[in-house]
Amino acid sequence: MKILKGKTVIAENVEVAEGFFHKMGGLMLRGSLPKGSALLMVFSKPGKHGIWMPLMRFPIDIVFLDSRKRVVGLHERARPVSFRKRTWRVYYPDKPGKYVIELPAGTVKRKKIAAGDLLLFQNLSNRMPEQAIYQG
Repeated sequence: MKILKGKTVIAENVEVAEGFFHKMGGLMLRGSLPKGSALLMVFSKPGKHGIWMPLMRFPIDIVFLDSRKRVVGLHERARPVSFRKRTWRVYYPDKPGKYVIELPAGTVKRKKIAAGDLLLFQNLSNRMPEQAIYQG
């Protein structure tokens, strides 16, 4: 699966987090997130779904999308939870979102992703039937 912004490929190796525990675990305990990769979380309803980063080993960019796949929140270089209190935070979107994309740190800046941008999912798995139609 790919995530696109117009003709620009944001990520071409996308893992879809299915189920509560997969979403809750996210990228915990992994050594890295390779360039061109992403983790996509799909929620059943739009909401201000938060991302907390305990047991993470590296910073990431977090992009929140609404049900139309428009960017409603961004956090660049979100830091994993550590012993420093300033890292004890949950990252939320500015507006309710249905999708969360976790990307390697620096992707938002490099790909020029901004609030209001439309991102498209190409070749989405049949396991998510409401999203299986190519929208590009």
